[in-house]
Amino acid sequence: MTVVLTCALLVKLPKVYSVRYIVGSRFGWTTINKVNYTNRVKGKYFYRGDSLFFVYDKHQMNVPERNQTNYEQ
Repeated sequence: MTVVLTCALLVKLPKVYSVRYIVGSRFGWTTINKVNYTNRVKGKYFYRGDSLFFVYDKHQMNVPERNQTNYEQ
């Protein structure tokens, strides 16, 4: 009985964990082959606490970190 109630509650609870997304999936961030990142994110939903993890060749590219204030300027 306890197991059934616990399972029922878990189904009803909203997600309370964050997700770490690897940008570009297993290929990493790239501009080779004209990757369409707009199409890659279709159907994905991002929530507060989620993070984007960029995998890239640091000798060819850079991904500067920005906070909200810097982004909006």
